Amino acid sequence: MVSIIVPAYNVEGYIANCLDSLTGQTYADIEIIVIDDGSTDRTAECVDALRKSDDRIKLIRQSNGGAAKARNVGLSYAAGDFVMFVDGDDMLSEDAVYTNLRPLLKDETLDWVTFPIVRVDKDNNEIDVKKIYGNVQATASSVIMSDEFVPAFRDGRLSGVCCGALYRKNAIAGIRFPEGEYYEDSFFFTRLLCCTNKGLISDRGSYRYVHRCGSSQLQRKDAARLHSATKCLIERMEGFRKRFPGYEALYQQMEKSHYYFLKVEKAKKTIGIDEILTDFTKHLGSHPSRDYKTELKCWAYNVLGYENIKRLVSLRKS
Repeated sequence: MVSIIVPAYNVEGYIANCLDSLTGQTYADIEIIVIDDGSTDRTAECVDALRKSDDRIKLIRQSNGGAAKARNVGLSYAAGDFVMFVDGDDMLSEDAVYTNLRPLLKDETLDWVTFPIVRVDKDNNEIDVKKIYGNVQATASSVIMSDEFVPAFRDGRLSGVCCGALYRKNAIAGIRFPEGEYYEDSFFFTRLLCCTNKGLISDRGSYRYVHRCGSSQLQRKDAARLHSATKCLIERMEGFRKRFPGYEALYQQMEKSHYYFLKVEKAKKTIGIDEILTDFTKHLGSHPSRDYKTELKCWAYNVLGYENIKRLVSLRKS
Protein backbone atom coordinates (compact mmCIF):
# COMPACT_ATOMS: atom_id res chain seq x y z
CA MET A 1 0.00 0.00 0.00
CA VAL A 2 1.07 3.56 -0.70
CA SER A 3 0.33 6.29 1.85
CA ILE A 4 -0.10 9.71 0.24
CA ILE A 5 0.34 12.50 2.79
CA VAL A 6 -1.39 15.78 1.93
CA PRO A 7 -0.78 18.87 4.10
CA ALA A 8 -3.54 21.40 3.40
CA TYR A 9 -3.94 24.99 4.53
CA ASN A 10 -6.57 27.31 3.04
CA VAL A 11 -6.73 25.56 -0.32
CA GLU A 12 -10.50 25.23 -0.71
CA GLY A 13 -10.23 26.23 -4.38
CA TYR A 14 -7.64 23.52 -5.11
CA ILE A 15 -8.15 20.58 -2.76
CA ALA A 16 -10.91 18.92 -4.83
CA ASN A 17 -8.68 18.81 -7.94
CA CYS A 18 -5.83 17.49 -5.79
CA LEU A 19 -7.88 14.67 -4.28
CA ASP A 20 -9.53 13.82 -7.61
CA SER A 21 -6.06 13.29 -9.07
CA LEU A 22 -5.20 10.95 -6.17
CA THR A 23 -8.38 8.90 -6.09
CA GLY A 24 -8.14 8.63 -9.88
CA GLN A 25 -4.74 6.92 -9.79
CA THR A 26 -4.47 3.78 -11.89
CA TYR A 27 -3.00 2.09 -8.81
CA ALA A 28 -5.81 1.61 -6.30
CA ASP A 29 -4.12 0.33 -3.13
CA ILE A 30 -3.54 3.73 -1.57
CA GLU A 31 -4.53 5.69 1.50
CA ILE A 32 -4.81 9.46 1.32
CA ILE A 33 -4.03 11.19 4.61
CA VAL A 34 -5.10 14.84 4.53
CA ILE A 35 -3.86 16.97 7.42
CA ASP A 36 -5.88 20.16 7.62
CA ASP A 37 -3.42 22.57 9.20
CA GLY A 38 -5.85 24.93 10.90
CA SER A 39 -7.47 26.23 7.73
CA THR A 40 -9.73 29.24 8.14
CA ASP A 41 -11.61 28.61 4.88
CA ARG A 42 -13.68 25.58 3.81
CA THR A 43 -10.75 23.25 3.10
CA ALA A 44 -11.72 20.74 5.79
CA GLU A 45 -15.39 20.77 4.75
CA CYS A 46 -14.39 20.05 1.13
CA VAL A 47 -12.28 17.09 2.22
CA ASP A 48 -15.03 15.83 4.50
CA ALA A 49 -17.49 15.83 1.60
CA LEU A 50 -15.09 13.99 -0.71
CA ARG A 51 -14.19 11.27 1.77
CA LYS A 52 -17.83 10.23 1.99
CA SER A 53 -17.52 8.90 -1.55
CA ASP A 54 -14.06 7.33 -1.11
CA ASP A 55 -13.07 5.72 2.17
CA ARG A 56 -9.38 5.80 1.22
CA ILE A 57 -9.42 9.50 2.17
CA LYS A 58 -8.69 10.22 5.82
CA LEU A 59 -8.94 13.67 7.39
CA ILE A 60 -6.88 14.80 10.37
CA ARG A 61 -7.45 18.28 11.73
CA GLN A 62 -4.89 20.19 13.77
CA SER A 63 -4.23 23.76 14.86
CA ASN A 64 -1.97 25.65 12.49
CA GLY A 65 1.58 24.40 12.88
CA GLY A 66 3.02 24.55 9.39
CA ALA A 67 3.69 22.06 6.62
CA ALA A 68 6.52 20.32 8.51
CA LYS A 69 4.32 19.47 11.46
CA ALA A 70 1.50 18.38 9.15
CA ARG A 71 3.78 16.03 7.20
CA ASN A 72 5.23 14.60 10.42
CA VAL A 73 1.72 13.91 11.71
CA GLY A 74 0.93 12.24 8.39
CA LEU A 75 4.01 10.04 8.71
CA SER A 76 2.92 8.94 12.18
CA TYR A 77 -0.44 7.79 10.77
CA ALA A 78 0.89 6.24 7.54
CA ALA A 79 0.11 2.53 7.33
CA GLY A 80 1.53 1.95 3.85
CA ASP A 81 4.74 0.25 2.81
CA PHE A 82 5.55 3.30 0.70
CA VAL A 83 5.06 7.03 1.24
CA MET A 84 4.70 10.08 -0.95
CA PHE A 85 3.92 13.75 -0.30
CA VAL A 86 1.50 15.87 -2.33
CA ASP A 87 0.67 19.44 -1.34
CA GLY A 88 -3.02 20.26 -1.10
CA ASP A 89 -2.93 22.65 -4.07
CA ASP A 90 -1.02 20.30 -6.39
CA MET A 91 -1.88 17.15 -8.37
CA LEU A 92 -0.45 13.92 -9.78
CA SER A 93 -0.75 12.49 -13.27
CA GLU A 94 -2.98 9.44 -13.14
CA ASP A 95 -0.09 6.99 -13.66
CA ALA A 96 2.34 8.59 -11.20
CA VAL A 97 1.93 6.00 -8.43
CA TYR A 98 1.71 2.87 -10.57
CA THR A 99 4.63 3.58 -12.89
CA ASN A 100 6.96 4.63 -10.07
CA LEU A 101 5.95 1.92 -7.61
CA ARG A 102 6.86 -0.83 -10.08
CA PRO A 103 10.67 -0.38 -9.81
CA LEU A 104 10.42 -0.30 -6.00
CA LEU A 105 8.55 -3.60 -6.03
CA LYS A 106 10.95 -5.11 -8.54
CA ASP A 107 14.14 -4.03 -6.74
CA GLU A 108 13.94 -4.24 -2.94
CA THR A 109 17.28 -2.43 -2.59
CA LEU A 110 15.80 0.79 -4.01
CA ASP A 111 15.12 3.37 -1.28
CA TRP A 112 13.25 5.94 -3.37
CA VAL A 113 12.15 6.98 -6.83
CA THR A 114 11.96 10.59 -7.99
CA PHE A 115 9.81 11.50 -10.98
CA PRO A 116 9.17 14.59 -13.15
CA ILE A 117 7.81 17.81 -11.66
CA VAL A 118 5.77 19.81 -14.15
CA ARG A 119 4.42 23.32 -13.60
CA VAL A 120 0.73 23.71 -14.45
CA ASP A 121 -2.10 26.18 -13.98
CA LYS A 122 -5.18 25.46 -11.88
CA ASP A 123 -6.82 23.69 -14.83
CA ASN A 124 -3.82 21.34 -15.18
CA ASN A 125 -2.49 22.98 -18.35
CA GLU A 126 1.30 22.95 -18.54
CA ILE A 127 2.91 26.38 -18.38
CA ASP A 128 6.38 27.74 -18.94
CA VAL A 129 7.71 29.37 -15.79
CA LYS A 130 11.39 28.76 -16.38
CA LYS A 131 12.24 32.31 -15.33
CA ILE A 132 10.87 31.54 -11.86
CA TYR A 133 11.21 27.82 -11.20
CA GLY A 134 12.09 25.37 -13.96
CA ASN A 135 10.48 22.00 -14.44
CA VAL A 136 12.42 18.95 -13.24
CA GLN A 137 12.31 16.23 -15.86
CA ALA A 138 14.58 13.30 -16.67
CA THR A 139 15.20 12.34 -20.28
CA ALA A 140 15.47 8.65 -19.29
CA SER A 141 15.14 6.59 -16.12
CA SER A 142 18.40 5.83 -14.35
CA VAL A 143 19.42 4.13 -11.11
CA ILE A 144 21.86 6.10 -8.97
CA MET A 145 23.94 4.84 -6.07
CA SER A 146 24.93 7.00 -3.11
CA ASP A 147 28.26 8.00 -4.68
CA GLU A 148 26.26 9.63 -7.50
CA PHE A 149 23.83 11.57 -5.30
CA VAL A 150 25.85 14.79 -5.15
CA PRO A 151 26.58 14.99 -8.90
CA ALA A 152 22.89 14.34 -9.61
CA PHE A 153 21.93 17.16 -7.24
CA ARG A 154 24.56 19.48 -8.73
CA ASP A 155 23.34 18.80 -12.26
CA GLY A 156 19.68 19.48 -11.37
CA ARG A 157 18.54 15.90 -11.93
CA LEU A 158 17.28 15.85 -8.34
CA SER A 159 14.80 18.54 -7.38
CA GLY A 160 15.92 19.11 -3.79
CA VAL A 161 12.34 18.93 -2.46
CA CYS A 162 10.24 16.17 -0.91
CA CYS A 163 7.43 16.10 -3.49
CA GLY A 164 7.68 14.33 -6.83
CA ALA A 165 9.03 11.18 -5.19
CA LEU A 166 7.94 7.82 -3.83
CA TYR A 167 9.77 6.51 -0.75
CA ARG A 168 10.14 3.08 0.80
CA LYS A 169 8.82 3.80 4.29
CA ASN A 170 11.45 1.87 6.19
CA ALA A 171 14.17 3.80 4.30
CA ILE A 172 12.95 7.13 5.71
CA ALA A 173 11.91 5.84 9.15
CA GLY A 174 14.50 8.00 10.88
CA ILE A 175 13.78 11.21 8.94
CA ARG A 176 11.36 13.91 10.03
CA PHE A 177 10.74 17.46 8.87
CA PRO A 178 12.16 20.21 11.13
CA GLU A 179 9.20 22.10 12.56
CA GLY A 180 9.31 25.87 12.68
CA GLU A 181 11.60 26.13 9.64
CA TYR A 182 10.96 27.49 6.15
CA TYR A 183 12.14 25.20 3.33
CA GLU A 184 11.47 22.19 5.53
CA ASP A 185 11.46 19.92 2.49
CA SER A 186 15.04 21.01 1.69
CA PHE A 187 16.09 19.79 5.13
CA PHE A 188 14.24 16.53 4.45
CA PHE A 189 15.96 16.14 1.08
CA THR A 190 19.40 16.66 2.64
CA ARG A 191 18.71 14.05 5.31
CA LEU A 192 17.36 11.66 2.68
CA LEU A 193 20.57 11.75 0.66
CA CYS A 194 22.70 11.38 3.77
CA CYS A 195 20.97 8.24 5.05
CA THR A 196 19.91 6.28 1.95
CA ASN A 197 21.96 4.24 -0.50
CA LYS A 198 20.14 3.79 -3.79
CA GLY A 199 17.55 5.71 -5.77
CA LEU A 200 15.98 5.89 -9.19
CA ILE A 201 15.50 9.03 -11.26
CA SER A 202 12.37 8.20 -13.27
CA ASP A 203 11.01 9.74 -16.45
CA ARG A 204 7.53 8.27 -15.84
CA GLY A 205 4.43 10.00 -14.48
CA SER A 206 4.49 13.56 -13.17
CA TYR A 207 3.95 15.71 -10.12
CA ARG A 208 1.71 18.58 -11.24
CA TYR A 209 2.88 21.67 -9.38
CA VAL A 210 0.13 24.29 -9.56
CA HIS A 211 1.65 27.72 -10.10
CA ARG A 212 -0.21 30.36 -8.09
CA CYS A 213 0.56 33.81 -6.77
CA GLY A 214 0.03 32.89 -3.12
CA SER A 215 2.53 30.03 -3.17
CA SER A 216 5.07 30.10 -0.33
CA GLN A 217 7.83 29.48 -2.90
CA LEU A 218 7.15 32.89 -4.41
CA GLN A 219 7.28 34.89 -1.20
CA ARG A 220 9.98 37.56 -1.04
CA LYS A 221 12.87 36.52 1.22
CA ASP A 222 12.68 38.04 4.68
CA ALA A 223 15.03 37.52 7.64
CA ALA A 224 13.21 34.41 8.88
CA ARG A 225 13.37 32.75 5.47
CA LEU A 226 16.99 33.73 4.96
CA HIS A 227 17.90 32.39 8.39
CA SER A 228 16.20 29.09 7.60
CA ALA A 229 17.87 28.84 4.19
CA THR A 230 21.25 29.50 5.77
CA LYS A 231 20.66 26.94 8.50
CA CYS A 232 19.66 24.38 5.87
CA LEU A 233 22.78 25.05 3.80
CA ILE A 234 25.02 24.63 6.86
CA GLU A 235 23.34 21.33 7.71
CA ARG A 236 23.66 20.22 4.07
CA MET A 237 27.35 21.06 3.89
CA GLU A 238 28.08 19.31 7.19
CA GLY A 239 26.08 16.24 6.17
CA PHE A 240 27.49 16.08 2.65
CA ARG A 241 31.09 16.54 3.80
CA LYS A 242 30.69 13.67 6.25
CA ARG A 243 28.89 11.30 3.86
CA PHE A 244 30.33 12.42 0.50
CA PRO A 245 33.82 13.85 1.16
CA GLY A 246 35.00 13.87 -2.45
CA TYR A 247 33.37 17.12 -3.56
CA GLU A 248 35.09 19.78 -1.47
CA ALA A 249 35.50 22.23 -4.37
CA LEU A 250 31.76 22.03 -5.05
CA TYR A 251 30.91 22.56 -1.39
CA GLN A 252 33.12 25.64 -1.24
CA GLN A 253 31.43 27.00 -4.36
CA MET A 254 27.97 26.40 -2.82
CA GLU A 255 29.04 28.26 0.32
CA LYS A 256 30.49 31.09 -1.74
CA SER A 257 27.25 31.38 -3.74
CA HIS A 258 25.21 31.57 -0.54
CA TYR A 259 27.59 34.12 0.98
CA TYR A 260 27.14 36.43 -2.02
CA PHE A 261 23.41 35.77 -2.06
CA LEU A 262 23.32 37.11 1.50
CA LYS A 263 25.52 40.07 0.53
CA VAL A 264 23.04 40.99 -2.22
CA GLU A 265 20.21 40.83 0.32
CA LYS A 266 22.23 43.12 2.58
CA ALA A 267 22.64 45.55 -0.31
CA LYS A 268 18.87 45.41 -0.81
CA LYS A 269 18.51 46.55 2.83
CA THR A 270 16.68 43.39 3.89
CA ILE A 271 15.80 43.82 7.57
CA GLY A 272 17.72 41.47 9.88
CA ILE A 273 20.26 40.37 7.28
CA ASP A 274 23.34 41.76 9.07
CA GLU A 275 23.30 39.20 11.86
CA ILE A 276 22.67 36.31 9.44
CA LEU A 277 25.57 37.36 7.19
CA THR A 278 27.89 37.85 10.18
CA ASP A 279 27.05 34.45 11.63
CA PHE A 280 27.47 32.73 8.27
CA THR A 281 30.85 34.40 7.72
CA LYS A 282 31.94 33.14 11.16
CA HIS A 283 30.78 29.66 10.19
CA LEU A 284 32.92 29.80 7.04
CA GLY A 285 35.94 30.91 9.04
CA SER A 286 37.03 33.37 6.36
CA HIS A 287 35.63 35.39 3.47
CA PRO A 288 35.33 33.43 0.21
CA SER A 289 37.31 34.49 -2.85
CA ARG A 290 35.90 37.66 -4.39
CA ASP A 291 33.07 37.59 -6.93
CA TYR A 292 33.63 40.91 -8.69
CA LYS A 293 30.42 40.79 -10.73
CA THR A 294 28.30 40.37 -7.60
CA GLU A 295 30.40 42.95 -5.74
CA LEU A 296 29.54 45.43 -8.52
CA LYS A 297 25.86 44.57 -8.21
CA CYS A 298 25.99 45.17 -4.45
CA TRP A 299 27.76 48.50 -5.03
CA ALA A 300 25.01 49.58 -7.45
CA TYR A 301 22.28 48.60 -5.00
CA ASN A 302 24.00 50.53 -2.21
CA VAL A 303 24.58 53.67 -4.31
CA LEU A 304 21.38 53.80 -6.39
CA GLY A 305 19.01 51.85 -4.16
CA TYR A 306 17.44 48.49 -5.03
CA GLU A 307 13.92 49.86 -5.50
CA ASN A 308 15.21 52.61 -7.82
CA ILE A 309 17.00 50.03 -9.96
CA LYS A 310 13.82 47.92 -10.09
CA ARG A 311 11.89 50.93 -11.34
CA LEU A 312 14.53 51.72 -13.99
CA VAL A 313 14.49 48.13 -15.25
CA SER A 314 10.69 48.16 -15.32
CA LEU A 315 10.63 51.40 -17.33
CA ARG A 316 13.19 50.03 -19.79
CA LYS A 317 11.12 46.88 -20.36
CA SER A 318 7.95 48.90 -20.92
